[in-house]
Amino acid sequence: MYCSCAVHKYYFCDRISEYTLDAFQLHVSGYLLKPVRLEDLQTELDHLRHVIPRHRVRVQTFGFFEVFVDSVPLKFTRTKCKECLAYLIDRRGARVTYADLAVILWEAHTYNPSVQANTQKVVSDLIKTLREAKLEDLIIKSRQDIAINKELVDCDYYAVLEGDMAQLDTFMGEYMSKYSWAEFTVGELMKLKENFIRT
Repeated sequence: MYCSCAVHKYYFCDRISEYTLDAFQLHVSGYLLKPVRLEDLQTELDHLRHVIPRHRVRVQTFGFFEVFVDSVPLKFTRTKCKECLAYLIDRRGARVTYADLAVILWEAHTYNPSVQANTQKVVSDLIKTLREAKLEDLIIKSRQDIAINKELVDCDYYAVLEGDMAQLDTFMGEYMSKYSWAEFTVGELMKLKENFIRT
């Protein structure tokens, strides 16, 4: 009997030889003989090849920017809210003043009371979206600035910066493709990939 669970695949069978070839062709994560004993199941779970995500939030930055909460895409009320979160992710937990955020979100406009109000509205709407998803701790906010709590997300970009070469291999030259301000990070990732290819 074959069982697929999230990203992990298991075979439960009566004889070790019965489905061995099928199991290897499917790249199963474990192999258990019936009757399945609890200690054998625990051993297999302890030795999974794939890591179970540590957090409810998974962020995809390679290609287009997407946010998944419990594996479901997060819906934003405004495109600027999504861009705001994307920029905070790109800043990797560094605090961003509202004036600097306004320059990113409204690059063609000078910072004035109207732009300031629009920026505050975007931040307010983003926080409301996160609160509805029970993710209010994802944003660190003060009167002057705002940041992402990067410890609460699984992110392909962060994984690469932590030395995950498998994630770097998935980078194909595109990073948060819709946002012009992301081009600097693209250059950094390209250098990392070139160095990885050389070694």
